[in-house]
Formats: sequence, structure tokens, C-alpha cells
Amino acid sequence: MRKYDQLKKKKNIIIEGINQDVNSFDNISKESKRVADVTDNVLVVLNEIEKNFKQVTKLNKLDISFLMLAIALQCARQYIFTNDKFKLAKSSDGDKLIKGNLKKVTPKAWQDILFGSVPYDAVHKTDRFRDMNLNTGISGASHRYRTLGHDPIIGWIIGPINILSDSVTKNDFITTYKVNDMKLDGFFPGGTIGALDIACQQIEAGTWSLPAAVTKQAIHFGADYFTKQGLPIPVLSTVNEDMAKIILTKYHINTYTVMRGATMSILINSIIESIHTLFYDEVNDLSIDLYKVRSRKILMYSNVIASSSNILYTAISQDISKLDVGGILVTLYRIINDTKFINEIKKEFLEKEFYKIVMGENISFTGGEL
Repeated sequence: MRKYDQLKKKKNIIIEGINQDVNSFDNISKESKRVADVTDNVLVVLNEIEKNFKQVTKLNKLDISFLMLAIALQCARQYIFTNDKFKLAKSSDGDKLIKGNLKKVTPKAWQDILFGSVPYDAVHKTDRFRDMNLNTGISGASHRYRTLGHDPIIGWIIGPINILSDSVTKNDFITTYKVNDMKLDGFFPGGTIGALDIACQQIEAGTWSLPAAVTKQAIHFGADYFTKQGLPIPVLSTVNEDMAKIILTKYHINTYTVMRGATMSILINSIIESIHTLFYDEVNDLSIDLYKVRSRKILMYSNVIASSSNILYTAISQDISKLDVGGILVTLYRIINDTKFINEIKKEFLEKEFYKIVMGENISFTGGEL
């Protein structure tokens, strides 16, 4: 009887094992069929995942409120801080503003360089040079875009060279004039190379000559930066002088207006993004990356709408001086950068969701859960 019970028990174990194997084969068959179905309908599956991504990153009522606020702030910025507003009347006002603070802490030994006039501001000729009847093309109205010392980028190199060598270099990089007592006094011996040679000799002769010249360049940029004419768009005068002239003198678009527009736009974007992040809900918003996609959409949409309205207004009014160049540049950056960010998050989302679908959930090959 005992032997019979043992045989029966072994039989039951074998049958149970066979049943498990059958179940396992059945599960494998079902799983293989499911994966095959997914493989045959990859585009359909990806489209569904993409729809899900659009759904979870769609702007909700709160997001729309932030979008409206961002648009309002960006548009208000454009019409409050126009290109012709908040500038000093003349560069001498800027000189007074900056020098008034620096004289208190600047050693007297540096005064000749730091507080003297920069030579590339010279527009009048000496009697000797005037008798030569040569047109330099440099005047009070044109010297900002015709002299390289005023270029916001190239000026950091040419400006100190002119300051140290008492010269002024035109935007062709070749023509350089001597300056005596703030008057143009003929061509500089050796041209621009000659001015560079003299500047190098000055640097070798005095330890503080170069730092003083660079500081003077910064001071003068600070003085000219906020004036009505301002500093020209970097490098533009070396490429197209006529365009630089029109943009600077007629439409009042200069480095200050561009940088101010861009800075204000970036500031508003940062404020909106920071406040919007505070409303992130770990439970309802799934993941912080998906929430950031909504934040980026708010910023990109608001910048595009604000810049589009500005371009439309400028076109209708036919007044290019109203063009928000800085804001438009920020908008272009946002379109490129935010689109890249959204696509990266979208790619990651698609990969994760597709992996889940392919692998399935609660997959079992032995009758139990993995």
C-alpha cells in the first residue's frame, strides 16, 4: 500500500510538471504572438505612444495662464523699452558718470591714459593735414561706425592699440591716422602695423600701460554704450558700412538696444520658468522632464508670439527703429534650443514606452510572475 502511495505521488508530481511545462509553452506561444503583433504594427504603436506624449505634455489651464502672462510681459517690454528710450544725450554724460566714480580710487600715475580722450574720437584735422585736402570720411556723425575702436568686439584689440599709439584706425583695417591734441594729423607711419609697433613699445616701456589702455577702452565703451547713437552692431561696419550707418543713425539699432532687448527677454523667460516650476506636482505631472517640456513650450510659444507681433507692427508702421532685434535673437535661440530639448525628452519617452510594450507586463513562463 505504501509503495502504491509513493508511485501515485510520483505520478502526481510528473503530471504537475507536465502541466507547468504545457502552461509555460502556452505562455511562450502567447508572448511570441503578442511580440509578433507589436512588430507587425510598429508604426501604429509608435503613433499611439506619440499621441500619449502629446497628451501628457499638452498645456493645461495653469500653463495657458503662464503663457498669457509671458506674452503680456514680452510685449510690454518691447513697447516700454523701445530702441530710442533710456539713453544718455551724449558720450560726455557717460564720461562724467563713469569717471566720477573712478577718480577716487585710480592712482594719479594712470591719469593720462585713463582720463584722457581716446584718439579714435578725433574728427577734426590739424591745419597741416587740412591743407592736404584729403577726405578722411570721419566726422562726428560717422566716427562710431567708421573707426574700429568703437566696434564692440574688434575695438577690444584695436582700441587699446590706438590709445597707446595716439592713432585712429578706420574700418578697412588698413587706414590709420596720427592724432595730435585730439586732431587728425596725417597718415600714421607704417599704417596699422606701425601703430601696433608703437603700442608694443609703449607696453614694454611701462608695466601698467596695457592694463590702463584696456581699462580706458572699457571706460569709453561704458560712456558710449548708453548714448543716443550708441555703439554699432559688432563687425557689421567692416562687412557693410552703408548698412551699419543706416541701422545705427537712422533706425537707432545699436549694441545697447540689442543687448537690452535680449537681456530683458531672457530675464522674463527665467522668471516665468522659475515660477512655473514651483507648481510641479509629483503625483499628477508624472515626471519632472515631462513637466519641463510644458515649461519650454510656454517660453517658446510666448517668445514666438511676441516677436511675431513686433515684426508685424514694424512692417505695418514701416518704422524699423521699433524692431526688437535682441528679442528676436532670443526667440530664434529658444526655437532651436527648446525644440531640441523637447525632441530629446520625446525620444526618451518613446523608447521607454515602446520597451514596456515589447517586454509586456507580468510576463510568466513558469506559471508565476517574474
